[in-house]
Amino acid sequence: MIIPIRCFSCNNILADKWKFYTEEIKKKRGRSEDRYYMDGSQIPQTQELEIMTRLGFKRACCRKQFLTHVDLMEKI
Repeated sequence: MIIPIRCFSCNNILADKWKFYTEEIKKKRGRSEDRYYMDGSQIPQTQELEIMTRLGFKRACCRKQFLTHVDLMEKI
């Protein structure tokens, strides 16, 4: 599935930010295997959160679209 053009909930444009997001994630992660454990008391500053903040995503619905997207274009 490809990334939706707009957010289903708030109608913000998402598609033009996907390529930048994936490239930045690849740069920041590299080969690191950092794991974050959520205990509910605090929100860790992950690479994904940092990039989404830089892109201007403030709403949880837009962030959810990026975090839960499964890129199947390479497998097709």
